[in-house]
Amino acid sequence: MNQVVNLYASEREAEAISSKASRAEFSKDYDQAFKLYIKAAEAFLHLSRVTGATDTATQRWKSSANKSLERAEKIKRFVEASRRAVIPPSNSDQQPAAELHLTPVAIDHFSHQEQLYVLKRGSHVNGLIFPLWDDPISMPNCQSVGYIDPDGQPKLSPDQERVSPIWRRPGFTLLSPATTKPSRRILPQEILQHVVTDCSVCASISVCLEHGRRFGSTLAESSVRSLSDGQQVNGRYDIRILFNGAWRRIGEVSPINQLFASFQGFLVVDDQLPFHPTEGTVMCMSILSPKSTEAPDVEEAPLWPSLLEKAYMKLMGGYDFPGSNSSIDLQ
Repeated sequence: MNQVVNLYASEREAEAISSKASRAEFSKDYDQAFKLYIKAAEAFLHLSRVTGATDTATQRWKSSANKSLERAEKIKRFVEASRRAVIPPSNSDQQPAAELHLTPVAIDHFSHQEQLYVLKRGSHVNGLIFPLWDDPISMPNCQSVGYIDPDGQPKLSPDQERVSPIWRRPGFTLLSPATTKPSRRILPQEILQHVVTDCSVCASISVCLEHGRRFGSTLAESSVRSLSDGQQVNGRYDIRILFNGAWRRIGEVSPINQLFASFQGFLVVDDQLPFHPTEGTVMCMSILSPKSTEAPDVEEAPLWPSLLEKAYMKLMGGYDFPGSNSSIDLQ
């Protein structure tokens, strides 16, 4: 509701700027009219990029932006033609008439609208769209079967593909969001690495776990979110990650991005993990028992480290991760 009110107020403000530009043009104050038309066009364009707006509203704002730009271009051409017309011959004693001029319009790259536009452009990563965390999302209906990522699973690394792993849910059971939260605090040394190139990711999670051990924080596990608002989709989780300058959602696509759904699918993370076909061991990040050198039964182990790694690998293009450093991954 608040978003609708804000959009309405922003539209009224853009229309007011456009009206001022028209009055300035009628009064032959072309410099002021030019600046106001440019400002109105920017306001309408920013409105057209708002997440969650209807197609009708978006087209109306784009049309208004085009009209404002057309008026600004006409004023610019008129002023340029007038300046050529008022230049007297070099051998004439005639005094030149008052010359029309337009003040160049500067773009405030630090304005909220410009920064939001840059953040929106940063949502496109590896052929997928990762919307801002605060963008509105559509809540799917509760499902009685496990949620499956329409985008498919992240690409496996060559070492993983060599054994032809099987994607499945641990225990072939539907896991509620509560199972992603450990019943005990995981120690940093319990993180078991399977993909060689993602050592920076493992190190980052270990750092978060050590911070939690010392200060009681939940820096890493709090990034794994399940659907709220009274609805639950079994096996589907949203991951909150700071990337390209903002908190982003690796989960349900926002309404404005549904335009791309037929090409790129919905951005979801399910709880299927790659398992060794014969040994039955999970072939991604897992938890090592603190009292054993063997990995515990994955059906009983906390799943959030595996889900967090899977989400980050999806963001990075797959488990065939070329490597990074913890100062980047830790964000």
